[in-house]
Amino acid sequence: MLLRTALSLPLLLCPTAALAQISDLMTVDLGTNDVSNGVTLTNPGIAVPAIVGGVDCRLSSSSLDFDVDDTWAFDGERRNLFVTVEYFDQGTDALTLVYDSMDGVAAKAGVTIERTNTNDWLRFTWHLGEAKFANSQPGGADFRIEVPTGSSVHVNRVIVAHRRGVSVAMDNSPTPPTAEGLTYRNPIGGQAENAWDSVLEGRTNLAQATNAYFAFDVANDFAFEGSRKDLHVTIEYLDDAPPAGATGEVWLDYDSFDAQAADERYKQRAGFTRTGSGLWKTHRWYVKDAFFGDRQNLGCDFRIGVKPTDQLTLRNVTVYHGSSVVSDPEGLVPDPDRLGIGYGLTPVQVGGNTAFAHVQQGQLMGIQNSANANYIHYRVDDTFAHEGSRQDIYLTIHYFDGTSGSIRLEYDSMSGGNYKAAPAVQRQGSGTWKSHSWHLTDARFANGQAPNTLKADFRLVGIDATGGPDPITVDLVYLRDLDRELQRNGILPRISRPDGGSDVAFDATAIKDLMTQPSQWVTARSRIGVMQWTATIVQDLILPYPQTFDMRSMLRDLQTWGKMLEIEAIVVKPHFPNLVTAQQNFDFRRPTYDKILAFGGTLDQFRTQEPADEVRNVNQILGVSPPLFDPLSEAVDWIQLARNRYPGSRVGDVEPYPRHFSRQDLESWIVDVNDLCASRAVLGLDFFDLDVNWSMFTGEEFEVNPVWNNGSFADSTVLGQSCQSLGVPFGMNYWPAGARAAAGLGAPFTDEHWYDLIHYQRDVYAAAGLEPDRRCVQSWVPSPMSTIPETTPFTFANGISSFFLNF
Repeated sequence: MLLRTALSLPLLLCPTAALAQISDLMTVDLGTNDVSNGVTLTNPGIAVPAIVGGVDCRLSSSSLDFDVDDTWAFDGERRNLFVTVEYFDQGTDALTLVYDSMDGVAAKAGVTIERTNTNDWLRFTWHLGEAKFANSQPGGADFRIEVPTGSSVHVNRVIVAHRRGVSVAMDNSPTPPTAEGLTYRNPIGGQAENAWDSVLEGRTNLAQATNAYFAFDVANDFAFEGSRKDLHVTIEYLDDAPPAGATGEVWLDYDSFDAQAADERYKQRAGFTRTGSGLWKTHRWYVKDAFFGDRQNLGCDFRIGVKPTDQLTLRNVTVYHGSSVVSDPEGLVPDPDRLGIGYGLTPVQVGGNTAFAHVQQGQLMGIQNSANANYIHYRVDDTFAHEGSRQDIYLTIHYFDGTSGSIRLEYDSMSGGNYKAAPAVQRQGSGTWKSHSWHLTDARFANGQAPNTLKADFRLVGIDATGGPDPITVDLVYLRDLDRELQRNGILPRISRPDGGSDVAFDATAIKDLMTQPSQWVTARSRIGVMQWTATIVQDLILPYPQTFDMRSMLRDLQTWGKMLEIEAIVVKPHFPNLVTAQQNFDFRRPTYDKILAFGGTLDQFRTQEPADEVRNVNQILGVSPPLFDPLSEAVDWIQLARNRYPGSRVGDVEPYPRHFSRQDLESWIVDVNDLCASRAVLGLDFFDLDVNWSMFTGEEFEVNPVWNNGSFADSTVLGQSCQSLGVPFGMNYWPAGARAAAGLGAPFTDEHWYDLIHYQRDVYAAAGLEPDRRCVQSWVPSPMSTIPETTPFTFANGISSFFLNF
């Protein structure tokens, strides 16, 4: 039995040889029968199988030695690594990681784990910035976990992970602008330095008589000489009109493995032509043969090019690996050999027939199957998923809802054959673009559909109202690995609300406690996957006070602990007259988001703060009829802005219930947000969270506002299940509803109240059958009064440690 913790990571069920190309992590699960996926215990004879706390593991009284697959990491190819161990916390002595490092020490000691005898399964993560892993330790090992003489340790899983992406902001920093992992290196040869434009807030090349370039070097520990072949290169550019006589073309030259290219160091990928819209846009290239051996000028790995006399303005460049693949049939990249773009996901035709064609519907171009071809087939790049290497996947389609009928997904599965049918999505004939997602947990994707010709992995089937074949029009199709296990059981510590008054200082104090005294919440931290800060706190209470909050150190600690960072972001707020639109709010907070990246952090997730409710509040305050702002448009505007600038980040939403909104209102909201995103060819919600004020439910303690009692635990459970049926992961906020009402009534509200009420809400929802994908513990009230230590009853850390114990 595998240990279920807040940070459970999916095991990759595929041959070790394939892992080097598709995975960001290697694992070994120790037990009666070790399961090795890229990490091997080289001295199994010293560790005996055991079962403790219900977990099948190994017990050792000597050092445990591990070797990492050389095709994944060898001799410094990947230096920036995270090593995580799941251990049973018994005794009070220490465990130490000893590893092969780049500084010439084959047995360099890492940070020590101080065991605290909690008699519970815990996790600890070491961050190695200079891993060599050249098999230099005894027995050809790369690292070992040392156990003190006379002691022992139970170990379940060991995980070695690597960062997924690198980025650089093209700002006005000293030349060259750089961030951890990616460096902009112009000028090249005799070209002039690309110039900073203070108005556009980007860098623009100087017009010249030859092709002009922006050149970039990727850190060797992220990708070097083929260590990562399949990569996404994304640029954020100004879609302005090209100068007179220029074409407006933009392309990518990258260092490749392709010996057939004119020059494999500068293999060219067609890009796009600017349209003159004046908007900031993004473009992404997917490459599956990246060499990135520093073989271009100035030791670079890729460059963005424009034609003579043309000028291009860039403000953000990102390279990331393996988080999604997409088919974009809009045809932005001219390619006479096929329809559409395949960023790792390609629509394939039946034999030599024209099985589908470009069709314009509204503002978007899609592909449509012909009358004599019932299907649109898709082939997934094997480096993303193959033979069950990624089984837990979300598949999203944007389709034109032109006629009634349905669309069925049939996919190559682990459990139902090559054509397993997923639940069909019903078309209503609305004449609009819509979105639908399927959550697949058994994807095989072994090219099993028409294996001798198409070698496809899934297909979309159009069915009319009578059950017969029917043409369908499809635009974007996404496959996303949402790291579902990393999101599950997320903990979102205290964040502020605009009506909270003293909450702002209290929240900042809590963050300070958690980040500056990590030894006071080791167990609690081991049970969580996500840390959430608000953009307001970061901008107003953390960044301005570096002596109190060392932002670089805080972000580094989050990564060392293996925690995802989620930022709760304001879309609109009624209290700030100059920040009433999504664009205004995004522009106001964007420097804060960029600074997190510049400080070496990661923007793993954004959660928009109640846009449906807040836009309603703005309209009420303005008192204009009809309402001036549309909640849906503002929410999707913000999502689109975030997707464009931070393409590697997930974006979700949280909304209140039942205040102002019924279950049906929120079900419609989720669908409408995703459908409007589809109409703009933008990826929709990665998750949806519900902020339930359950004190409004009839019969609950501190029941308030009976006029709003239109909800229930059962009704909100149905909402969660409905959200999940749409393929959107669902989250629940857990907090002591009624606390504010109790204070207003003069009733005492203690720290014990807070503790009891979050557990009460957890247990009631469990009894109602709700299994949320995200569990978010928060406190909107100044209770408990203390954040730490976790050993003191009813502190925040004590509460979350207990809350997640059985999840």
